[in-house]
Amino acid sequence: MTGERAPATPARRTGSESVFARRVAGVFATRVLQFGSTIAVAFLLARLLGPEGRGAYSLLLLLPSTLFALAQFGLPSAVTYYAGSGRSLPSLMRIGAGATIGLSVVLVPLTLLVLPALEESVFQAAPGDLLRFALIAFPIQVASSLFGSMLWGRQLVRRYSFILVGQSLASLLAVLLLVGVAGLGVTGALIGQLVVTAASGAMVIWTVRSRAAVEERAEPPRQAAHTRELVAYGLKLYPSAVSTFLSYRSDLFLLGLLLGDAGSIGLYTLAVSLAEITFHVPDAIATILYPRVAGSKREEADSIA
Repeated sequence: MTGERAPATPARRTGSESVFARRVAGVFATRVLQFGSTIAVAFLLARLLGPEGRGAYSLLLLLPSTLFALAQFGLPSAVTYYAGSGRSLPSLMRIGAGATIGLSVVLVPLTLLVLPALEESVFQAAPGDLLRFALIAFPIQVASSLFGSMLWGRQLVRRYSFILVGQSLASLLAVLLLVGVAGLGVTGALIGQLVVTAASGAMVIWTVRSRAAVEERAEPPRQAAHTRELVAYGLKLYPSAVSTFLSYRSDLFLLGLLLGDAGSIGLYTLAVSLAEITFHVPDAIATILYPRVAGSKREEADSIA
């Protein structure tokens, strides 16, 4: 024995890993609660709307989700990275707001132009008037994703988790009230989804603004983020994001195109929602790991990975 003291680094890493584990556990618990609420909503919709109504509702949500997947250009991941690496929140907020407005102004009218052709193929089993109404979800989804990425990047896990849990419970309540009590059917389910996601998005934006105000008062100025660097970073991840989405949702496109039967689609989407519980563990880890590595020095990042 030499009498030398053990280095302090392992203890520091242990504490850091403990914080990391707690954050992962918090995100995973949130995902489990979200999943439970999603399953409850799925069964309620299947019961209240029947397979045909459930299938039509799934196709209505598929349209803005597909538009978002094709148009996001990897920006959510880029925002998470630059928020995690310490770039100023006001600059990221300006980029997020500009991207939301710009993408919506360009892509929503273009989608309306090609929608008649889509209604004769992939979305033939969906109500045409509600398809156009469902496009309201696109700017909401863009803003919620970009500003939510800022919260993940800053590791504000608890605050964002509370918002997500509240959104899940509110979605369940909306289905009970608008579909179960008011009897509004698919229209009520869609209205409830839009209202709840808009309210959740507003809470996310308010939380980011509050955090930005605190950072501006308490800390020296941070380096600003620039649109060009975020786009350049996001485009590297864009092919992977698009291919992942298509691999998850190509089945719905094929069912809509080949069958055009809302009832069959409704039964299928209910089964898929049960199977997707396996995604929550790796998603919870990745949500915390990605910004944590982005904000670490190379040696620490390698150790965490």
